[in-house]
Amino acid sequence: MADTDSFPQPPLVASKAAASVPAGAPPPPPIDYTEPEDAALPTAPFSLEVIKNGVVVEVLELPPTKTYVIVGRLPMCDVPMEHQVGKGQK
Repeated sequence: MADTDSFPQPPLVASKAAASVPAGAPPPPPIDYTEPEDAALPTAPFSLEVIKNGVVVEVLELPPTKTYVIVGRLPMCDVPMEHQVGKGQK
């Protein structure tokens, strides 16, 4: 078992309210997504595990009241990503 105390982790932003656009910044673009006709609420709880250096550092519970979850870097995303993609990565 790895010792996670030696690698303090910043908390992930887990809500739209916590993620904000800086003052004076242009508004983020709209997300071009149309929910499919056969979309349905989940029948079981779902979560995402945040893994760093092979260790689960956080578990993000996904909302059971939504038929889809948006993951990305924009402030309005349900699960915002903190890190940008580096050179040579996609």
